[in-house]
Amino acid sequence: MVNGLRGIHWVRINSRCVRYNLELIQDWCSNRNDPISHMRAIEVYKASLMSCQKRSGRTYATNAISSSKSL
Repeated sequence: MVNGLRGIHWVRINSRCVRYNLELIQDWCSNRNDPISHMRAIEVYKASLMSCQKRSGRTYATNAISSSKSL
């Protein structure tokens, strides 16, 4: 992984700062001979990002209404 995947293994913050994803770099070192396993780890990482999390459409008011109906 000389270059790695930009945005996955590393992100350039500015011209003087690069932030590395240590967890994925360590996974790559462990799975150098098994790229399928490493790609699975990348997919798990991408799914765990906050931007991929589904938001609950329920609000406090709808929760309160559902709670009162069950009483």
